[in-house]
Amino acid sequence: MSDQKVAVVTGAGSGIGFATITLLQKAGFISCGVDVEFRETGHYWHILCDVKDERSVVAACEEVIDAHGRIDVLVNCAGVHLAKPLDETLTSEFDVVAQVNMRGVFFWMREAMPHLKKTGGVIVNVASGVAVASDPTAPLYSASKAWIVGLTTALFLDYPRTCVRVHAVLPGPTDTPFLSKACGNSLAAIEECGSNIPLGRLARPEEVAGVIMFLVSDAGQIMGPVIDCSGGETVNFKAEQRW
Repeated sequence: MSDQKVAVVTGAGSGIGFATITLLQKAGFISCGVDVEFRETGHYWHILCDVKDERSVVAACEEVIDAHGRIDVLVNCAGVHLAKPLDETLTSEFDVVAQVNMRGVFFWMREAMPHLKKTGGVIVNVASGVAVASDPTAPLYSASKAWIVGLTTALFLDYPRTCVRVHAVLPGPTDTPFLSKACGNSLAAIEECGSNIPLGRLARPEEVAGVIMFLVSDAGQIMGPVIDCSGGETVNFKAEQRW
């Protein structure tokens, strides 16, 4: 087993996941980036994995252990968005959201947990501000992120048994390909996302990654499961929803 700490980041190919794995690498972690597509990269260990597929996740986790012997950090960042009224949503669309945003998180947490228990490790799940201030234009996405917060909180309270710290971060609109796709690649829609929050701008991926880095560091002894880094989106949504 390596003495160097090992971090696994899902959804590492772009956006918050890529920013996080970049900071982990700079901080001296052996960084294992999980993505559904192969990407040429020189600064982290790339693992091809479809988080929706149980066997793929099991194999990917085994690959990390075979290569490095340990897991100290797991960051679940892989996710998909769906903005569609519930009564217009196809079952197949529901399945994709549930499989990526929920099953993928469950599979990776379950497979990594035995190894994290050995190292006294940390899990950070990337949820969303809409987990606590639901977006009526994206009900399934909001629900899937709320599920992540619920699971995170339950596992956080299980710390006395596992000695694994489990946190969730709640980003607001962040300047990533994920947001661009969610906004239909409309520059006007993207800019509106930033202007509608108290911070008055989109978050940068490295800002969210910085919060994650603090949580996984030795200094990050925060005994609270959910960290809001939404730029005030959650407060603004709640205010707008009062009637």
